Amino acid sequence: MAKLNRTIVNAIVAPQRGEAVVMDSDLPGFGVRVMSSGAKSFFVRYRVGGGRGAPMRRLTIGRSETLTPEKARDAARSILARVRLGEDPAGDKANRRSAHTVSELIDEWLAGPGQRDRRGKVRSASNIGCDKGRLNHHVKAVIGRHKLPEVNRSAIESLRDSISQGKTAKTEVTKKHGVARVTGGEGAATRTLRTLSTVFSYAVQRGYINTNPVMGVRKAPDRHSERFLSEDELKALGKALDAADASVPKATTIIRLLAMTGCRRREIEALNWTEVDLLNGFLRLKESKTGSKNVFISQDAATVLSKIPRVKGKPWVFPGTTGKGHYQHTAKVWTDIRMKAGLADVRLHDLRHTFASRSLAEGASLEVVAALLGHRERRTTERYAHLASHPIKEAANRAGRSISDSMALASDVTPSSHSAITRVLS
Repeated sequence: MAKLNRTIVNAIVAPQRGEAVVMDSDLPGFGVRVMSSGAKSFFVRYRVGGGRGAPMRRLTIGRSETLTPEKARDAARSILARVRLGEDPAGDKANRRSAHTVSELIDEWLAGPGQRDRRGKVRSASNIGCDKGRLNHHVKAVIGRHKLPEVNRSAIESLRDSISQGKTAKTEVTKKHGVARVTGGEGAATRTLRTLSTVFSYAVQRGYINTNPVMGVRKAPDRHSERFLSEDELKALGKALDAADASVPKATTIIRLLAMTGCRRREIEALNWTEVDLLNGFLRLKESKTGSKNVFISQDAATVLSKIPRVKGKPWVFPGTTGKGHYQHTAKVWTDIRMKAGLADVRLHDLRHTFASRSLAEGASLEVVAALLGHRERRTTERYAHLASHPIKEAANRAGRSISDSMALASDVTPSSHSAITRVLS
């Protein structure tokens, strides 16, 4: 026995087998355990109820590489104080562990910390929905019934492989969207594991587990592919949209607005008339991926919006054909549009990349483009917060005019698609 300090702890030699234990001479019950692997951890042991014949408990406090002997001793004193009051900290912790499955932990996290970001602000419904979908469809399907102590690195690697290989992919009927298609792949696996790591970090903070099993598991790198449409590709897209106006006018109008504003799909699909300010050239979005924001729109985008008739009793710019919600079939229509335009590898989100690249080509600075796209990264915000709205609005006009010209939708041109949009949407 010795009063444990950093020098003594560091000097303890790992045994060839089993474990070595050195107790502290200053605080009875407090000690350090050294495994044959060399791992050292502080612990406290006590008897439940305090009697000599009572069962002995041992509770790990923490690893020596992350905790000083002095702080570990203070933690041991607090634990022993609870024991003197009749508590059983080790037993309580064991009970918590056994009571939680991965599914229960996910539900607890989604209802609490999952609602807010690192700054404590309430996250957008779309971001929460993405996390919920990944955790429910992928994680719960594979390891949802596992008890938390059973989840180790091997289990996480198996989960990753199942998602990567598409084993969790499925199609199911939902009340809100009709049909939900869950896809797998390496990208889905990486994003799911990143979210799951946050969930398990919460479990560590709550004392449900000692370590995060996701830490150290190899993930495939995200593929940040940024596809930009060329001048000829934009013209081909414009022709394909013109040809589809009569049959799917809402979708084609949404696609045009995505190209001319750089907005995300849901920001236009779920656009409410109360968010449209044509007089000042703004979309004042109440909700987006980064929270509420104002989007500067070009005169050409405003022209497209002004030609859309309002449907009585419907707040949406693009109301759904059935029910009370907004239109939600743009992605499905886009699959046909891009094939007819010869753009099989182009995603809807690439229209946002194209808007950004065209803005830069038209002379806008990186700070202005960040403002146009509504980025909320702290460093980005600090760079463009000092800009007045005039240069941003000018950039929006240049980018929107450039793209709409390429698709034969400039305000001084009256192609058949404009009249078709107005006629069919009415």
